Amino acid sequence: SLAGVMLEMGGKAPLGRGKEVAWELLRSGKAEAKMREMIEAQGGDPKVKPEDLPVGDKRFTVEAPLDGYVTHIYNERITAIACAAGAPRSKGAGVKLFVKRGHKVNRGEKLFEIYAEHESKLEEALKVVSRSFPMRIEGMMLERLTDRPREW
Repeated sequence: SLAGVMLEMGGKAPLGRGKEVAWELLRSGKAEAKMREMIEAQGGDPKVKPEDLPVGDKRFTVEAPLDGYVTHIYNERITAIACAAGAPRSKGAGVKLFVKRGHKVNRGEKLFEIYAEHESKLEEALKVVSRSFPMRIEGMMLERLTDRPREW
């Protein structure tokens, strides 16, 4: 969706069709080709594969504290956690999300995992999590609506 909005704002897709254009760029391989071009322009290896990039061996899995629904993911908090873990300088540092907004979770289910190359960086990332949890999980209340008037 965000890619679609950006394509529309940049004049690369007709209004209302950005998401469709973005998906086609992904399916066709054009988006990947452009990414590899950018990697090479920045001095990296354009032939790199995901499996060539090992993640840090220090890791911690954060689980859902309660049953409910993921109603919001705070991207800036995820970024702060990744930075505290050492990203982007430390190539093995980062955050892997297992859920997305709207996902139903059960208490104890994996929400995300933090990777770091050094124990001290992992501890820093966990401090960030404890100060500002990056997801909002709420229960959902459903009410049956009837055609009779409400009594307040």
